[in-house]
Amino acid sequence: MSNAIMTYETDQGEVKLSPAIVKKYLVSGQADRVTEQEVVMFMQMCEYQGLNPFLREAYLIKFGNAPATMVSCMLECSLIGSKKLRMLINS
Repeated sequence: MSNAIMTYETDQGEVKLSPAIVKKYLVSGQADRVTEQEVVMFMQMCEYQGLNPFLREAYLIKFGNAPATMVSCMLECSLIGSKKLRMLINS
């Protein structure tokens, strides 16, 4: 697996990822079972969407032999948006 470092900017600053960093620090579940293709797809998703996985804006989840699950969590709350969010949570 390549250890080339990918660097990109997000709203929170610069993010540096490599396959080794993703496997060691960012995989939830069984990191030893994540394929190179899944790691690269996760890194590309993070870069394309401007997500910082260290801030838990994106997750790479792997259990068993099933394909990895990639989850991105983008939530932008303006004052009005946060009021709507609170209303949804409280209902």
